[in-house]
Amino acid sequence: MFVFFLFTKAPMIFDDAAKARVEASPRAGEYRALEGEYDRAFDARRLAAQDLSATVGAGPVVPQAKDTFIDADARVKDVRNRAIALVRDV
Repeated sequence: MFVFFLFTKAPMIFDDAAKARVEASPRAGEYRALEGEYDRAFDARRLAAQDLSATVGAGPVVPQAKDTFIDADARVKDVRNRAIALVRDV
């Protein structure tokens, strides 16, 4: 994973044409809900990454910080995967 995308939000869907198709479809509301969920998941992951990076160099990595980051990263991936599935269905 690129460290850049831990602190700078990547698009949920990189394909602008696919995004436009979903936004123009009857499932646009579902996509907007996923965008909100993605924003919240990204913010949680960014904060978890900041907390984890604060423990680096200060001794052993705090297991709770690592676990929190791993869980937050999994939530971001889950939302993106559901968005990709939605794009494929439209």
